[in-house]
Amino acid sequence: MKIVFICSTNGSVIKKALSTSLLASYDIEFVSDRICGIIEFAEVNKLSYKVLPANTGSEFSKLLAREYPVADDILFVSFYTRLLSNAFLKIHSGKVINFHPSILPACPGMDGFGDTLKSGALFIGSTVHFIDEGMDSGLPVLQAAFPKNAQSTTAELRHRVFLQQVISLLQLVDWFSNKRIHIETGCVGSATYEVGEFSPNLDQKYSEIYNKWIKKI
Repeated sequence: MKIVFICSTNGSVIKKALSTSLLASYDIEFVSDRICGIIEFAEVNKLSYKVLPANTGSEFSKLLAREYPVADDILFVSFYTRLLSNAFLKIHSGKVINFHPSILPACPGMDGFGDTLKSGALFIGSTVHFIDEGMDSGLPVLQAAFPKNAQSTTAELRHRVFLQQVISLLQLVDWFSNKRIHIETGCVGSATYEVGEFSPNLDQKYSEIYNKWIKKI
């Protein structure tokens, strides 16, 4: 399976995920409408990348549709800060996912984490969802939530959400690769839905990795 990261940021989540070597067996490519931190990272590390200059998300979507015209065995993972349009999304329906630092539908938009804190919510978390033309309005595939400890600093809370997103990326790639995602419903085949931080629950391998990470916070 090929993973195409659609980016316009420094890509901290992607870099951490790549550092685990769990994505080493996949064909990985980066694409952006501008030079950004993750494109510079790709260049330095001799990873495949493309820059398709565009001034709007709509314009970029048309360029993406031309660059990737066939719905092959590709998963598109977006860390892109503009809205994508159906010019691209219709071609790859159910294969374009976004990572958002809030428990959607609460706190969509550019600062999901900050808006969650401002809201006074007692849970902090993140969402992976299919992308549609709306603002963080696509069908959720994986969500995570943990109680906000009043003794935790903002930096500690933010870091845990960051780790949620990293392990979510690794888990989602595995699920898509093994064709366990039901595109119409967002449900995951053979997954469990017991009470826990992640819904559906992470596979044991990824749960063990995540638990090791959070013990260091």
